[in-house]
Amino acid sequence: MIQFVLEKMTGRDLYQLANEKIFEPLGMEQSSFLWERRFDGNVALEMGQLAPLVFKTRESSNGAASVLTNSHDYGKRVRELRRGFHRARNRRRHSKRDDDDECVHAQPHEGSYR
Repeated sequence: MIQFVLEKMTGRDLYQLANEKIFEPLGMEQSSFLWERRFDGNVALEMGQLAPLVFKTRESSNGAASVLTNSHDYGKRVRELRRGFHRARNRRRHSKRDDDDECVHAQPHEGSYR
């Protein structure tokens, strides 16, 4: 569903969006939502029965099932996700909100035992 919404909102398909927003910025040179000929020499197993499934993704991207990558590129994505998680957590910790007396920067009310 999210894939459909993103494609409709941007007018671009998942393949284009992922390349622009994820794979290229993170230097994920061996990742794509579609099989690309440049991957031919970098396959870790004999395709056998898997080949029809992999090559089927050439025609359309499927956010739930068609990402093709290797462990090195996958590690880049995981590191970026962790960085984003830690940045968001740190922003929440250091945000100032007057309406939240449990905020890190708030002062306890007089007589409070928090």
